[in-house]
Amino acid sequence: MLQPVVSATGGSTNAALHLPAIAHECGHSNSTCLMSPRFFERTPYIANLKPGGKYVAKDMFEAGGIPVLNEDHAGAWISSR
Repeated sequence: MLQPVVSATGGSTNAALHLPAIAHECGHSNSTCLMSPRFFERTPYIANLKPGGKYVAKDMFEAGGIPVLNEDHAGAWISSR
């Protein structure tokens, strides 16, 4: 699921438009709840990525990408820079 990645990395608000559209194209018709504001409120912000943050997606990729984000200490790569 992409919404945890988007919310945990401070991802673009455009994801609220694009993720449901991608889900629809993949045949998932009940995708309007993907980008619920409640989901963003409950998801910890663990990577300081642009557009609002300091780092770009390439930095996260070079640090190990999504697998690192999924680990318990996922924020360590950002805070150690």
